[in-house]
This record gives sequence, C-alpha cells and structure tokens, in this order.
Amino acid sequence: MGTSTIAESLGVDNARMDNDSERESSSSRPAAQFVGDVIKGPFATGSKSAHEAVLLKTDEHQYVLRRQGGNPFADSELEALVGKRIRGHGKLSGTTLILSDYVIVSA
Repeated sequence: MGTSTIAESLGVDNARMDNDSERESSSSRPAAQFVGDVIKGPFATGSKSAHEAVLLKTDEHQYVLRRQGGNPFADSELEALVGKRIRGHGKLSGTTLILSDYVIVSA
C-alpha cells in the first residue's frame, strides 16, 4: 500500500491547496488597535446576505464586529455595546473586525 496523502487520494492538487492557504492567511491582517462608536446598521444591502449587524464606525471606516470565540450570528455581548465608544484590539478579515479584547471609552 502506498503512502499517498488524503489530498492525493481525493485527486486534489497540493500546489493548489498551498496557494489557497497563502491567500487565506494574507487576507487577514495582523492584530491592530481600533477606536470607534459601536452602532447597529444595515450590512450587505441588496444581497441575500443583507441583515442588521453590529458595526464599529471609526473616523475612516466601518467594520462588522465579531468577538473572537463569539457567536457570529447573534452575540449579546456585542449587542450590549451598541451606543458606546470602544477601543479594541483585533484582526481585520475583509470588512470584519474580529475583536480579541476591548474597553469601553465612553457610554
């Protein structure tokens, strides 16, 4: 019996898998600090994914907020931050900010 990998037995090209992994890791940036107002507003308007989301509105951008390890669909801890200004650390993945920690700056 040969020593083929699972990818080989499924007929998946390892080089393509490596490229996909590189693309995924380059799409999220290293952790950074963000300061802004937590609001609730429309996201992905006009698409099948349209919904009300908890957002962080900074001076430059607006990001969908998620907590590392939190429920991506309904996070009561993030909901409780709506209307508050926070300073947080996290990673950006596209338009989503995945918070690792935060403090409330003002209510």
